[in-house]
Amino acid sequence: MDLKEKLNQKIGKQPDMVLIITDEQRATQHFPPGWEEKNLPTLTFLKENGFSFDRAFCNTCMCSPSRATLFTGTYPAKHGVSQTLTEGGLLSPQEPTLDNTLPNIMNVLWADGYDVQYRGKWHMSKGVAPNGTKTNYENLTAADISLYGAMGWIAPDAGEDVNPLNFGGGYANHDARYTAEAIQYLKEVKIKRAAGKYKPYCLILSLVNPHDVLAYPKSAATSGYYPDSWLGREIELPATVNENLLENKKPMAQEQILINMALSLGAIATSEEKLNYINFYGNLLSQVDKEIGYLIKELYEEDENGKKLADSTIVTLTSDHGEMGLAHGGLRQKTFVAYEEALRVPLVISNPIIFKDHSIKQSMALATLVDIMPTFIDIANVSNPPIGLAGTSLLPVMDTGTAVQHSILFTYDDIKAGSNSNWAIVKAANRIRCIRTEKWKFDYYFDASSAYFKQYELYDLVNDPLEITNLAYDPGYSEIRMELEEQLHQLEVDKLWVNAPTDVFNTVKFN
Repeated sequence: MDLKEKLNQKIGKQPDMVLIITDEQRATQHFPPGWEEKNLPTLTFLKENGFSFDRAFCNTCMCSPSRATLFTGTYPAKHGVSQTLTEGGLLSPQEPTLDNTLPNIMNVLWADGYDVQYRGKWHMSKGVAPNGTKTNYENLTAADISLYGAMGWIAPDAGEDVNPLNFGGGYANHDARYTAEAIQYLKEVKIKRAAGKYKPYCLILSLVNPHDVLAYPKSAATSGYYPDSWLGREIELPATVNENLLENKKPMAQEQILINMALSLGAIATSEEKLNYINFYGNLLSQVDKEIGYLIKELYEEDENGKKLADSTIVTLTSDHGEMGLAHGGLRQKTFVAYEEALRVPLVISNPIIFKDHSIKQSMALATLVDIMPTFIDIANVSNPPIGLAGTSLLPVMDTGTAVQHSILFTYDDIKAGSNSNWAIVKAANRIRCIRTEKWKFDYYFDASSAYFKQYELYDLVNDPLEITNLAYDPGYSEIRMELEEQLHQLEVDKLWVNAPTDVFNTVKFN
């Protein structure tokens, strides 16, 4: 019996689903051996009772573009959300929001009979002000989000910027509220089912942390975080913390954003401050794992009849993007880079019934966020699946370990990097197209107006997993570079321009 048959027979053709999304949680990298198992017990539990994709990646960085990509199964070039939405920003072509007429996980499952519920950070659209122009996230209502097929959202949105009032933890503590709201919904499901009322549900819990790491050093102390939030010394600095980006022939945008971050978020100059930062990040990972644990506990809690929602529920946990964590010369956040620290994310699909005796519990096969929607469609046996998705179902990987793709595409177009600036914040090639295979990573940086020359990166991920040596300009690798460049452009044609009549960023030449 293959995994799909097992799923259909033991749980049903419309299993309950829980999707948990954290913000800025990279796959565990550069931390001490055993750190994850010790400090992230909920993630560890889900892996033990599920399947872990240990080479999973986001398809684009920055919150709004990546979330829209996850939910639509398409890239920004198609869904249009290429920039991070800013609080109080204008509804304008400079900050396009997600079109609610596009197919997404929520409206597709809703159309097939699911009760789709959303709790937590949204950051994909804005409420419409009476004059139809300027809005704040506070204007968002449950009615606005219901247009995307999800019910039950409770304002306000959070986690979109450096304002302490929007933090997941600290004084604001939005993550605790979001988790409590999700748990309350599960309690209501139990009551309804005890009364004989059954409807499959899809509950989405979107949490802010570990995004609050951007508070250090500038606003951490005034937002409800104290020295004990970062004084742990279990995590050491990454090996590339002192890398010289210019000497290593890295694209100019990286050096410029390094300086920009120091000005906007506060300089992290000393070894002590650097250790504070990376250990603060680790503590935030532990904090959000604890919140998720409360939800998982509710799923696994038996009702008066000895039944658990967990048995009928497919739980998926992932994040919208990673975090540089001071790697590569002290880079923070996830802007203007295609390094593993920013791209790799956790991706776990868990259920205690179908994975109980499953022979395969993890895979190094390539997987991405754009594959989540096709996977959900496959799991839920959606009767009328949308066409034109850029991803592919990951069920075959979970079934036999067979890879469904041997290369993935990453794009970056947020030239304002989530700021309120009206202009690009680096004076260099500032958009990225990247191919990542099992062995190689190749990317090119470009400016849409051609004001700046293109720059390239090529890394041998087997012999240089830390991505230190840029081989793009080494004549000895010209042949492999040409091959990868050709493969990359084919991926752009195949993935970015599905059903799209024009190349809006002018990066692909059509015959």
